[in-house]
Amino acid sequence: MSSQFISGLLFALPLLDGDSQINIIPPFNSKNYVDMTLKVLDEYNIKYTYNNNTNPIINCIKFYY
Repeated sequence: MSSQFISGLLFALPLLDGDSQINIIPPFNSKNYVDMTLKVLDEYNIKYTYNNNTNPIINCIKFYY
């Protein structure tokens, strides 16, 4: 899965009703680009959780209430 696709999901999922989860199946070669996207989310106070294990999981929390 490309980093562009994951980044697009990270920007869109907080706008949906309810929380979302992205399960990334290795190999995760473009991790650095996804990390840059997560830094942008931090700058805009968009909340997420991220485990940086072998099979990363990113939980996107609904942004608009």
